[in-house]
Amino acid sequence: PTTTTSPGAAPALRVSGNRLLTSSGQAYRLLGVNRSSGEFACVQGKGMWDSGPVDQASVDAMKAWNVHAVRIPLNEDCWLGTYGTPSGATYQQAVKDYVDLLVANGINPIVEMHWNHGLYPENTTVGACADANATCQKPMPDAQYAPQFWTGVATMFKGNDAVVFDLFNEPYPDAPNGWGLEATWTCWRDGGSCGDLGYQAAGMQSLVDAVRATGATNVIMLGGVEWSNDLSQWLAYRPTDPTGNLMAAWHVYNFNACSSS
Repeated sequence: PTTTTSPGAAPALRVSGNRLLTSSGQAYRLLGVNRSSGEFACVQGKGMWDSGPVDQASVDAMKAWNVHAVRIPLNEDCWLGTYGTPSGATYQQAVKDYVDLLVANGINPIVEMHWNHGLYPENTTVGACADANATCQKPMPDAQYAPQFWTGVATMFKGNDAVVFDLFNEPYPDAPNGWGLEATWTCWRDGGSCGDLGYQAAGMQSLVDAVRATGATNVIMLGGVEWSNDLSQWLAYRPTDPTGNLMAAWHVYNFNACSSS
């Protein structure tokens, strides 16, 4: 069933060629902000939204700044109820309430998995995380829980194509191997052991499949490798998507390898 939106609500979105369009065929730019804390507060004993309110007044303030996209980083364990407080149904409802508020106010939410489960060994080159729980950033989504997470998120928001899914914050699967993993892009797409990662990774194809199996047609964003900064092989390894609604996500900082091109 198609979800109808009220006047002033955020537009349903789709991909056509190399453009993001509204359902009426107009090109659309996702101009906005990150709304952090959903990824860390629940596992740090800080409640749900640590960094300020998520009420109508805060949304009105964002609208005054011409914000019409808000990226919401989430915690895999808290969503699934395996770790953290609040978690499970309480956490999920809080996310849904905020997403619904944004959509009603003309703002497209980008729902994203930021911290996830998986024991990332301490003897690795970059950003080790000795805790298997989702208490820090990992190089890849995990095969144990990530498909279940995206099945739940997609089931909740299917039928509302104003909501965009960002499958994983910043993949860097070659870091555990000192940036020497030859199968970096194969790991990104197909998952598996991925060298010295320390846990079985979920590839982007499996997560796309999990979303589409629910019937959700929402636009899906996929970041490249090296913290979503390297898109050099993105087209060659792009997952298969029956809807064609895939977007490339690119992250840039002043210390990235590709920071000035």
